[in-house]
Amino acid sequence: MVDRALAGLTPNGTALFVDYHRPAWWQPTGWILRWVNAKLEPFAHSLWDKEIRDFATHADDYLWEKETLFGGVYQVIKVRPK
Repeated sequence: MVDRALAGLTPNGTALFVDYHRPAWWQPTGWILRWVNAKLEPFAHSLWDKEIRDFATHADDYLWEKETLFGGVYQVIKVRPK
């Protein structure tokens, strides 16, 4: 899916990925999210262990900017062609 989104980028375009992220150690919802992910969002945990750019075949062809929100619960990745 990441490759398909990046393939549609124009030379001046931007792709935004908003998805789960590993919560900060101090985030009180972290333990709750582990349970919720195990029961309801089985693929969310994979984004705790890998970066979204790891799912792109040609990640080095793009500029990646990452921001986390809500104590690391979510991530916003902005991707632009080099």
